[in-house]
Amino acid sequence: MAVSLSTRDLLRCSPLLHIFGVRHLSPGASREILTLCEKVRPDAVLVEGPSDATGIMAELTREGCVPPVAVLAYTEAPPVRSFMLPFASYSPEYIAIKWALENGADAEFIDLPSTATLAKLSRKNTVEKPEGMEEELSVYQRFALASGETDFDAFWENAFEHLPDGGYRQAAFAFGEGMRSLSAPSEENLTRERFMRSRIRAASTRGYRDILVVCGAYHAPELDKEYPDETPPELETVPGRLTLMPYSYLRLAAKTGYGAGNQSPFYYELLWKMRGNTADIPAAFFIGMAEVMREAGSFRSSAEVQDAVLLARALASLRGRREPVLEDLRRAAVTVLGRGEVQTVAEALAHMETGTAVGVLPEGALRTPTQDDFHRLLRERRLTAYLSPVAAELSLDLREKLTGGFGALLGRGRSEFLHRLDALEIGFGRIQSGGQTKAGWKENWVLQWSPEAEIALTEAALFGVTVESAAEARLNEQIKASASLARTADVLEKALLCGLPALFVTACAALRDSLAEREGFADAVSVCASLSRVLRYGSLRVTDTDAVSALLGRLFLRACLTLPEASFCDYQEARACLGNLHILAQVRAEHPTLTDGAQWDNAVAELSESERAAPLLSGYACALRLEAGTLDDKGLSVQISARLSPDWFEGLAARNRFMLVSRPALLRALDGFLETLDEGRFMRALVSLRRTFSSFTADEKSAVCKSLSAMWGLTPEAADRAVSGELTREETEHLAALRQMEG
Repeated sequence: MAVSLSTRDLLRCSPLLHIFGVRHLSPGASREILTLCEKVRPDAVLVEGPSDATGIMAELTREGCVPPVAVLAYTEAPPVRSFMLPFASYSPEYIAIKWALENGADAEFIDLPSTATLAKLSRKNTVEKPEGMEEELSVYQRFALASGETDFDAFWENAFEHLPDGGYRQAAFAFGEGMRSLSAPSEENLTRERFMRSRIRAASTRGYRDILVVCGAYHAPELDKEYPDETPPELETVPGRLTLMPYSYLRLAAKTGYGAGNQSPFYYELLWKMRGNTADIPAAFFIGMAEVMREAGSFRSSAEVQDAVLLARALASLRGRREPVLEDLRRAAVTVLGRGEVQTVAEALAHMETGTAVGVLPEGALRTPTQDDFHRLLRERRLTAYLSPVAAELSLDLREKLTGGFGALLGRGRSEFLHRLDALEIGFGRIQSGGQTKAGWKENWVLQWSPEAEIALTEAALFGVTVESAAEARLNEQIKASASLARTADVLEKALLCGLPALFVTACAALRDSLAEREGFADAVSVCASLSRVLRYGSLRVTDTDAVSALLGRLFLRACLTLPEASFCDYQEARACLGNLHILAQVRAEHPTLTDGAQWDNAVAELSESERAAPLLSGYACALRLEAGTLDDKGLSVQISARLSPDWFEGLAARNRFMLVSRPALLRALDGFLETLDEGRFMRALVSLRRTFSSFTADEKSAVCKSLSAMWGLTPEAADRAVSGELTREETEHLAALRQMEG
């Protein structure tokens, strides 16, 4: 006759369960778990974590895998959602897994599968925070306040990390009970605990002698009791993928993509290395700080280190703490080693608190499809040698003929590959200024690999399975999120450089659909500049740019129509507008058949003759008309008599300095204008003129001096002595006054 056992009867027949509640990234928990494992030697270790990630546990302890590393889960279909489960070398979960795999015990994750968590993220459209629910955070703060601490980390370190051996497990269990009494568990946590109980029950039927369960302290009380029969919860899931990725202490401190991070990961590593010798922590901390400061050129004596230790102990005693916590160490460091100045020890404190550790995955470790594609493309583009921490320069020639096989396409292929990595913010290649900006057929790159770039490459899998598809998806998201024409035009330009024709068409359509009358002068000019570059490089990239040509014509017309209104501004705004006016003039010169010449001439003429426009801009417009031949000497005389001022003169010179030499009438008019000013106005005018002439080259200044000497009846030698000779005391005082007026 078959006998049916209830869950309670089954548990009574089951192996002994050792429920151990922890705080993630707690070295105190890790130390006690290791002691418990050596004492009990469990034959099964169950760890809170995505149950479908059990298959990659062995990768965590593989030779060459150096924490911090993280399990990354992400959805297969866009919009991409993801969450991470990072492990430091002192994470209790990592220590438990490592002990199990090194000692022949079975190990598995028992929390909700990643596909269920990703489904929840897809519904909520939020970033996953495994242990960071807002209601629990408030409970954490209430615990800290009740203990007399204002900071939860200080409370935790004093109450848990400095406990003597054997006290952590019981204290963490009580802490979990306290949290549950202060805050009712959410439906999400109830579901997670129900699922974890089902995994524990399943493991209990496999004939194990002792089972160690490592979970968050909040869940421990609910997993460490007899509970009625229940079926596993029904879970909504979405297709997802799992992989490992290098992590960093900086990311742990920032809690990037993970809600249960640690603001001081390097300091907690120090606690782990001290193996419970809490009395020695202050000395180790300050010695480490002194070493960092010495490397930076600031020396601190052993006596100062000892004084810092004594002060930290005194501060801890005043707060009734067992030993100094990080807060005490920080204050003592500023007072003694920083001699009262925070900035003096800021770098050393950052090193000892956060650190710069970056995880490493060994060759052949679990990779995302994007990583595989990246390394394949490295080989195809013959860039493998550049995968080095040492920076190397790479010059690309995009003029190569587009026939003749792969070799002829190498330059363009490399360029597209590097631009795609740049779009994904993978810090492998950095394009140098002065490369493509001065010669459209040439690009100069500096290539350098780093662990952080490896992290970014892993995260690229959130957008696609190849570098190309990931870059396209990332840029497509930017188009959808764009709130301005300029941002969309920027993506259009990137699509061209990345060699993404479908995205190029999408960006063109988005730009066309976004055109509206409310777009101002600055936005229109910015987009014109982007479209001009696209047209300039389109033939090199073998891209059909007809749609861009039409867009450029419309935006150029918009800029011309909004120019007069933009010119009604003060001097500071006019400086910014002057740069846009210069860009617009360049666009007109480069694309005469695509831009409306009549409208441009009308806008420039209106600006030069406007009484409301900023003099700086009207002077620049006057120079444009002189270049184009639409303003003769008679018209120039009218402009000078009506508009001449130092700011107008600065705008004129900003466009064409040669006019000051070729048209002596300008200098004579300026000279006459200055003679009419009183001392105060004359000094203010000199400030503007000094700013104008400061940008002139030596040859240009010399040419102006020759024109002035002829106008004033001086010999060239006398003019040269006046310009290059030693300043008199009075002239020095005048110059100082000018500099003071300039601010």
